Amino acid sequence: MVKILEPIFIFAGIIAFMAIIVLIAHIAAKKRTKKMKAIAMRIGFAFDETKKARPPYSGFAAMNRGHYRKISNLMSGKRFGYRWFIFDYRYTQGSGRNSTTYSQTMFMTQLENTTLPEFELSIEHFLHKLGNILGFKDINFETHPEFSKKFRLKGKDEPGIRKVFTPQILQFFETQNAITKFGVRQIPFIEAHGKYMLFYTLNKRLKPENILMKIEKYTELTKLFDKEKSF
Repeated sequence: MVKILEPIFIFAGIIAFMAIIVLIAHIAAKKRTKKMKAIAMRIGFAFDETKKARPPYSGFAAMNRGHYRKISNLMSGKRFGYRWFIFDYRYTQGSGRNSTTYSQTMFMTQLENTTLPEFELSIEHFLHKLGNILGFKDINFETHPEFSKKFRLKGKDEPGIRKVFTPQILQFFETQNAITKFGVRQIPFIEAHGKYMLFYTLNKRLKPENILMKIEKYTELTKLFDKEKSF
């Protein structure tokens, strides 16, 4: 009889453990939502905590990877001359034991003066270099080899993208420290499409108290691209 009950107790223990994990995650999510809402109110942004909350544009590559995609804690408002949409974004790649869930805070801004061709800019790492060898080329600039070495730039409209990345912009990125000695990314992933730009650090949710500081930093990046010219 004891041997029969042992599997039942083990199964019940597993279920109880999973329930505790879910409860802890739920409590943590509630606390984060409360903090995000407080920050939104402090800086004069609207806050939408409903499950149907959506930013104005969702066609970015970063928002169409994997499955079980979820947007939460959407705040929106105008700051430093631009309208911003800030939200937590979560998605899963793979399945079962081989699955990985990513959770990150995204900053989307609406351009005031220009329309940009679609592009993705990220720090170049080993897998990107391997992809280059295999024929998956990115856009490089012979005039700015340091930029081409540090960053991976891709998009379908290469002539249009080359017009966007002026010597001023290329030089700016060349002088930035892509990665600190502690391995922390200083340059975010950047995507652009039409009137919108997206900034985020892969798999990193920002502390609510740092939201305003990031808006200011990403405004500087936005101004580099937001010129009175359409491509």
